[in-house]
Amino acid sequence: MSADKHLPKILCVDDEPSILHTLERLLKSHFTVMTAETPVAGLAHLRAHPDCAVVLSDFRMPETNGVEFLKQVRVLYPQTSRAILSGQIDLQQVSDALNNNDIHKFFLKPWENEYLLVQMMEAVQTHRTLVEKAHFEYLSITDPVTQLTNHRHFQDQLRRHIELCRSGGGSLALAIFDVDHFKSFNDRFGHPEGDRLLFSVASQLKALANPNALVSRYGGEEFTLILPLQSTGEAGLNEATIACERIRAHFERKP
Repeated sequence: MSADKHLPKILCVDDEPSILHTLERLLKSHFTVMTAETPVAGLAHLRAHPDCAVVLSDFRMPETNGVEFLKQVRVLYPQTSRAILSGQIDLQQVSDALNNNDIHKFFLKPWENEYLLVQMMEAVQTHRTLVEKAHFEYLSITDPVTQLTNHRHFQDQLRRHIELCRSGGGSLALAIFDVDHFKSFNDRFGHPEGDRLLFSVASQLKALANPNALVSRYGGEEFTLILPLQSTGEAGLNEATIACERIRAHFERKP
């Protein structure tokens, strides 16, 4: 791997070492270049370098094809720009992947060096755009005081979960928590301390909640919990009661 912390990172995945060596020579002046001969090794690189800007993958490889590999990359690292470079492709699969946004670009071997280099630099811009978009999306759904999702996101997700239950026959629980005597606390200690208290409560709620649950700030000192249930009917009610009582009891024990 050629490394320069100031250069964007690119991962090249190909089962032919000679191709990887050629790509590294071409790209190393503009990128920190990582190489892998298998998709599994490629994913290991991405786990170690989640800020990778571009993944450039061969199509035909022993473990899986490049499109299926880049679909995994999209799920795990959605802000990474994704491209296919191959001499043999399934045109329909690649076309579908482009339409579905699983990949952003594809190139045929043999390639023209200057053209490929320019396209990879454009791919870096795609990565930066995706990063900025993700940041703005995060800000739009995040409460700045508690770092939980905000009221608008809670309402959107509640509607989505209700529709899923109606169509799939599942069930969910909705709980609302508030902080007792919060106004008195705020009046006595001031708003900065009140914000710190809300952040502490939010962090504990998130830690206590089921990993599948969504904890949000409803407003003021009120918090909501959307909990998809494993059971329905009486069993589901018991499941929800146990989960909420565990949270209530935790805060009751707090000094």
